[in-house]
Amino acid sequence: MTKEAIIAEIRKLSLQEQHEIAEILWERDEQAYELSETQHAELKRRYDEYRNDPEHGSAWEEARARIEGSLPA
Repeated sequence: MTKEAIIAEIRKLSLQEQHEIAEILWERDEQAYELSETQHAELKRRYDEYRNDPEHGSAWEEARARIEGSLPA
């Protein structure tokens, strides 16, 4: 079955059934991308840094432009 066929079948389901499928997929993704203790500590450190000084850092648009500008053409 193609992805398009699966999506078409999902759209035929009730919103509740679609929500149940979304929850199953979300839980699977959470398990696939669990953070290590080191990664979790780094995210917490960065979040705390932001909370202490929200003006420090870059807006997403600026960060994205910097990243895209550093990529090879």
